[in-house]
Amino acid sequence: LDHRELSFSRRHAVRTNGIYELPFGPRRRFLSSMGEKSLLNRVFGGWQVGGFATISSGQPITLTANNAFNYLRTQGAGTSVSATTPVSVGTISKDLGAVQRVGNGVVYFAGLQQVTDPSVANIATPAIRAQSTMLAVADASGKILFTNPQPGQLGSLSQGFLRGPGLFRLDLNLLKRVKLTEQTELQIRADAVNATNTPIFDPPDLNINSTTFGRITSTAVGSNRVIVMGMRLNF
Repeated sequence: LDHRELSFSRRHAVRTNGIYELPFGPRRRFLSSMGEKSLLNRVFGGWQVGGFATISSGQPITLTANNAFNYLRTQGAGTSVSATTPVSVGTISKDLGAVQRVGNGVVYFAGLQQVTDPSVANIATPAIRAQSTMLAVADASGKILFTNPQPGQLGSLSQGFLRGPGLFRLDLNLLKRVKLTEQTELQIRADAVNATNTPIFDPPDLNINSTTFGRITSTAVGSNRVIVMGMRLNF
């Protein structure tokens, strides 16, 4: 029952990097006639651009429900989280879920809705029944897909069955070398981490009983764009 992919698993990941020296200056395709110490070379020569791109699918995510018989602990990055999985009563795809921006935030399961869990109707006392906060998840037509397990029942939805948001990140750098003397060189550079400022979203709220189920409320730490300027003298 605990067979699952690890939380850091990524089924698809592409990482690529490259460096390109602009073809201007001595022994280059353009402006090759200008001298090493000429003003033109110090302005137009010695430029280099580089980049590192990462495209990755999302990590496995596990829907959780109210505590029941299958009380488990799921591993994370140095953390252990208590959770129980819901009961799957409908047909779902492993590709269920996609980042979608709406007027009041970001949601991941846009086609799903929360309804009262069917087991609430079995609570005999009306006053207690009215206090129940158990919810089930249904599709857009109202067909129920996930419910909370009954007491003593195992949640049937596999751990890590679904996938969280993927990511795209592009880091760029621009470098300029200026030859001052035979043994002295000045380097001026700019580095842009996540140059496109593309959000790297954390997984959504995965508790089917939560009022924020399916909402993404945070991004990965350090995923905002950062630009750093620097200067270095080599001698």
